[in-house]
Amino acid sequence: MVEKTIKGAIQLKNVFFSYPTRRNTRILRGLTLNVKEGETVALVGHSGCGKSTVMGLLERFYDTNRGNIVSCNYFYKNHYVVYRVIIIYT
Repeated sequence: MVEKTIKGAIQLKNVFFSYPTRRNTRILRGLTLNVKEGETVALVGHSGCGKSTVMGLLERFYDTNRGNIVSCNYFYKNHYVVYRVIIIYT
């Protein structure tokens, strides 16, 4: 069973990000966002403004170039990522 809710607050503090293949193109420039536990937030904007990038950073597909992401008072960069693979046998 996959946990559907995130416990604790999530904070993005002065986050800068560029994709490794496009270092000269900054996708995020100083993004700061505070989401309280239980709060619902929508990321809205034009194509290419960084909505999916923020989600990728939260899922640890990438690390920030500068700034921090904090969840439950833990810095994201200090934790290893463990991906779960779902296997269905028929």
